[in-house]
Amino acid sequence: MHRRTFLVGLVQAPWAGCTVMGGVALVQAQPAGKLPRVVVLMPGVPQGTPLESVQAFRQGLQALGYIHGQNMLLEERWNERGPEHWPVVVAEVLRSGLDVLVSGSGAATRTVAETASTVPLVSPTLNYPVADGYAVSLSRPGGTVTGLTMFTPELTAKRLELIKSTVAGLTSIALLSQPLAGAGQQVLRDSEVAARALGLQVALTRVVGDGAEIERAFVEAARARVGAVVLGQAALFAAERSRIGALALRHRLATIAGETGFARAGGLLEYAPDVPDNFRRAAVYVDRILKGKKAGDLPIEQPTKVRLVINLKTASALRLTIPPSLLLRADEVIE
Repeated sequence: MHRRTFLVGLVQAPWAGCTVMGGVALVQAQPAGKLPRVVVLMPGVPQGTPLESVQAFRQGLQALGYIHGQNMLLEERWNERGPEHWPVVVAEVLRSGLDVLVSGSGAATRTVAETASTVPLVSPTLNYPVADGYAVSLSRPGGTVTGLTMFTPELTAKRLELIKSTVAGLTSIALLSQPLAGAGQQVLRDSEVAARALGLQVALTRVVGDGAEIERAFVEAARARVGAVVLGQAALFAAERSRIGALALRHRLATIAGETGFARAGGLLEYAPDVPDNFRRAAVYVDRILKGKKAGDLPIEQPTKVRLVINLKTASALRLTIPPSLLLRADEVIE
């Protein structure tokens, strides 16, 4: 059996071993009586922004006084095998017994919800929780799911404003989304409404499910002679950001995305919630649930930190001049 080991730590010293088994990496907790057990579900492997996010969650717990093995058990399950493997992972986790689930994957959250599990779930990366059927309202979810959102109509509209102010004479755009149950369609609807308000024509909309479909969408966007491609938040876009950056340069298309790390991977603009900050704030939810609060009584919050990142190298390659006013507003400029 292929085996790979990762080390993770709640404080400075490693507290558990993380082993990949059948494409799923798991952090193995040490037995400690009846301590409350929290399991974090994450897609992919522990690297980049996903790892930074889990580290931020651990730091959030540490700040609240939680120490693995002393007053809680914390485990991580990293799923390398894709969304279709989440039912296997979730079934195994639920059988083993736990007190709180933390999900950094939309597909994992959907899988847990479909099992009718009564285990409280905190997600720092919710999409449209009401439209997706996880909550009655943001202020009082009412079910077993709570946490923080990544999508808001305001963020979607702001991305369009930013790309319009960057690309002189922009009149048409392409919108790309990922099929995330109701969220994918909601993103497209919000984007279309915002585009009309800005006088932009949506020449192409595509819901894409893999890297090959992203490539085809860029070919279609170039043929349609759109001025820019707008991508929302999606795990697929995060995983394919280097490919997207290369495609944008190949087809000479300006891009803006809602994923952290997109601009550093070659995209033009990135306007995205601070994902690690969402995970850090998720620790407060876990703390309140472990102290007796019901997930359904904890309001779902929207992101408080949103970062604008501009890649001047990409702008130069596309022969675009970034307005000075936009550069002054940027949280980071890549030169």
